Amino acid sequence: MLRSLRFRLATLSTVIIAVALVAAGVLLHAQLGASLLSSIDDSASSEAFAAASDVNAGRLAAAGNVGDEDTVVQIVDRFGVPIASSRNIRGQISAFSFRATPGVTFHNTARLPIRQSADFYRVAAIGTRSGDSVYVAVASDDRHDTLQSLDSALLVGIPIVLVMLALAAWFAIGRALRPVERLRRQAEAISETALDRRLAAPSTTELRILADTLNDLLDRVDHAVTRQREFVADAAHELRSPLASLRTQIEVGDRDAPPDSRELIRQVDRLSRLVDDLLALAKVDEADPSQGVAVDLDDVVLECVADIRTRSAVQIDVSAVSAAQTTGHRSALERLVRNLIQNAVQHATTRVAVTLATRGHEVELVVADDGPGIPPADRQRVFERFTRLDSSRDRASGGVGLGLAIAAEVVAAHDGEIDIHDNAPGAAFVVRLPAAVPTPLRSAQQVDGVPV
Repeated sequence: MLRSLRFRLATLSTVIIAVALVAAGVLLHAQLGASLLSSIDDSASSEAFAAASDVNAGRLAAAGNVGDEDTVVQIVDRFGVPIASSRNIRGQISAFSFRATPGVTFHNTARLPIRQSADFYRVAAIGTRSGDSVYVAVASDDRHDTLQSLDSALLVGIPIVLVMLALAAWFAIGRALRPVERLRRQAEAISETALDRRLAAPSTTELRILADTLNDLLDRVDHAVTRQREFVADAAHELRSPLASLRTQIEVGDRDAPPDSRELIRQVDRLSRLVDDLLALAKVDEADPSQGVAVDLDDVVLECVADIRTRSAVQIDVSAVSAAQTTGHRSALERLVRNLIQNAVQHATTRVAVTLATRGHEVELVVADDGPGIPPADRQRVFERFTRLDSSRDRASGGVGLGLAIAAEVVAAHDGEIDIHDNAPGAAFVVRLPAAVPTPLRSAQQVDGVPV
């Protein structure tokens, strides 16, 4: 969550908005304060010039009458003695400690020694030709109150606006990233058995370019994988005939050949099984589970067991096989069952038990033997291609390490799971496949569409 692109973009946009709102609030405070102060200065300087004009003209009484009840006017001589004052400060000593200059200057001061004094004053001071000083103080409480009200409003309003804009940014970014999530889901749905699928191009220019680029990449991957599968399938087909011919020639000449010819036949059989397994792998990779049909897995199990029993002395118990249906390709599922049972027969001491049942929405197939078992550290490795835990034994039985790999590929292609458990003694291979959903029957051509 904290590392998601949506969270990072929303956080970044919120921080930028917060900085912008604070900067705007500070600028508004400064501009409004300067505007109000300029208005007060204009009023104070106007009054000060009027009073200074009266003093220069010798009209001290008129100078003292300048202003109103919110304005304090005081004329002080060069010795600091008040010589004229407005009515609200008349009779008081000099209320201002700074001297005036010929030009108007402005000062801030707090409460003055008068009744109902304001908390803040803006003072305009100007010197006269006679050396007297004229002071005009205008109450600036309204300015301070206005700025305080503005600050209070900003302290409450900015967080509220910030939260609203942050939520808007969160939802807007989520909406903007929705096509990306759709692309991700489409890409996730493309498996190695469905490389012909492509991503739908969004309307956004940048995402459309990204989708086109990914589709081009999928085209190249699909082409390369198809060529590889075709090569494996073609090579397997081409090797079948020479190997069959070689085996026939060895068998024909075996009557007068030395005993080593039997080893040659075993090696030819081993190569034939390798070719068959490679061909099976190529076709399993091409299989598309969505094109499968309902398959009676119990029939497949019983048919495979009947065939293997003719070539093995190991007891195979199928008493726990019950009716179960799954969806897929019958030929691929037959290869899965056959490989698991053959693997169990090869490693069993005396007995193999096959269990099949439907459990909820899953079909569970268990193939257990009483052999040496598989160490926990190797239980994932045995599903890798060309993996042989006991090389000498596998060579003796003709194994090449592809049987369990093919089984795992078939299970994965049918959206299932395969695990290995202890059987005490031996190993139990547990396969779980989705149970079939009743659907109309497909044509025979679709049933056998992907033979293995």
